[in-house]
Amino acid sequence: MRIYNCISLIGLMSLWLSEIALAGTPQNVKITNVTGSQFTISWITDVEEIGYIRWGTNTNSLSEIGVDDRDNGTTTPTIKSDTHHITVTSTQAISIGSQTTYYYEIVAGTSTSNVGSITTGTEISGSLGSPLNGYVYRWGPLPATGTILYLNLEGSAGTSALRSILIPSEGSWLEFPGNFRTLDLSAFFNYSENDTLCLYAEGANDGTATLRRKISESKPAPDIIIPPDITSPTTLTVTDDGVYTTNGTQLHAFWQSQDPESGIIEYQYAIGTTQGGTDTVGWTSVGTQTEITRAGLNLVQNTTYYFSTKAKNRAELWSNVGSSNGIKVLVPSPHLPPKVPVYPNPFVPDKSGHNSITFGGINEGRLTKEVTIKIFTIAGELVKTIESSNCNGQLSWTPPHNLASGIYIYLITNPAGEQVKGKLGIIK
Repeated sequence: MRIYNCISLIGLMSLWLSEIALAGTPQNVKITNVTGSQFTISWITDVEEIGYIRWGTNTNSLSEIGVDDRDNGTTTPTIKSDTHHITVTSTQAISIGSQTTYYYEIVAGTSTSNVGSITTGTEISGSLGSPLNGYVYRWGPLPATGTILYLNLEGSAGTSALRSILIPSEGSWLEFPGNFRTLDLSAFFNYSENDTLCLYAEGANDGTATLRRKISESKPAPDIIIPPDITSPTTLTVTDDGVYTTNGTQLHAFWQSQDPESGIIEYQYAIGTTQGGTDTVGWTSVGTQTEITRAGLNLVQNTTYYFSTKAKNRAELWSNVGSSNGIKVLVPSPHLPPKVPVYPNPFVPDKSGHNSITFGGINEGRLTKEVTIKIFTIAGELVKTIESSNCNGQLSWTPPHNLASGIYIYLITNPAGEQVKGKLGIIK
């Protein structure tokens, strides 16, 4: 057990008390959204606490109260958070006017900041332009509710004044480039679509993230993840329909991947004659689908095709490519083979492990596309007729429970007049 002397204990208590005071100190204080009739003050704290501002037109009369935007217009601060975003507009007592200086102090928990000041800009009007928008997420992914998003523009005209958005419950944000002002607030910022939108997401204890994109690429902008997701989705496990496909025109596969940090927002697939190949179908987006049936293909007999897939997460990181084991294309034979496999023969329902009898083979002995199978008793009585106009090389039949044990005759024919016959044993 560790033992402290009195001096050391007093020193530790002093350090502990100073850390408590520091925890309530406003950090990263920013003035944003300044116009001729409003301004916003935002900050973060190390602990969740109630924060508000006192403000007024002179340092000796900070009589107005500004509460968090999440307090929905009430005058009593109630929101307890480690992010704080307060927008000040005209009150009954004080009207916000152009090019006027206002004074404020921040109350964070039990601590009060020094007095600061803000001078409003000129009241002007102009075109908003087409909106910029996007989403901010926490790892999970969950909407980054309560995160403060700071925005400014950089371009040939220099750098704009700062704007901010308090992210709502759905995680979305929306801003218009026409809202940005010059640094001196005297005019709207002269932007172009090639200017850069700079985004800084401040989540306090959740972390921070940044994103820079051209204005033209921010409608919408890529999702922002806090803290930044630096891990790609897992390599996909891809499963095709098995070993064979039989119609020569379509292939099917499904896949799965995981990304617990920020989530998967897009899958792409390709089809080729080698694993990872794209010579049959190039990379194609399917959104968040996890399976695809690709029809209208001109597949080559006895050729193996592979599905390859990859996944992208909200941080725009791609997974490694995953590939299937391959599907070998076998189309129905144009002719009946001289001998057709029939399995199991004899058919013993309780011991064979099969519920039906299969006519036709997988590789050899395949049936033609159009085919008819007739089952007769040894005396020549018709028991069953099985027909298919789109046979995949095999047909199955489940004998009824009341069918007697014995030897049966099967006759396989097609429209070309070809036929194959044989005997089938059923034992019950």
